[in-house]
Amino acid sequence: QIEEGCCQLVSHLYLCHIISKGDGSTHASSKSSSAGDDDTDAKLKECYRWLIESNKSEVYGEGYRKAAVAYERMCENGGGLLTLLEYVCVHLDLPPGA
Repeated sequence: QIEEGCCQLVSHLYLCHIISKGDGSTHASSKSSSAGDDDTDAKLKECYRWLIESNKSEVYGEGYRKAAVAYERMCENGGGLLTLLEYVCVHLDLPPGA
């Protein structure tokens, strides 16, 4: 649950990042895509983000929600994703209170 939750958290953060940039393309060839393709890509990114947030699986969904709470607490205390992942690697668990 912890490992999968952290993976889902990283995926969610990445999706949020590319959605906020407005251009999540990583391939030069996709720059020449039509406006319809861009709209479809944006909808797909939003869909994947929603799927992560609403997943009811104990491993993936609950794991993500627990990791997200831990990440928010890390950020509030001056840390971030790297701090959270380092903690998980050392302790094989999320920080207390997550």
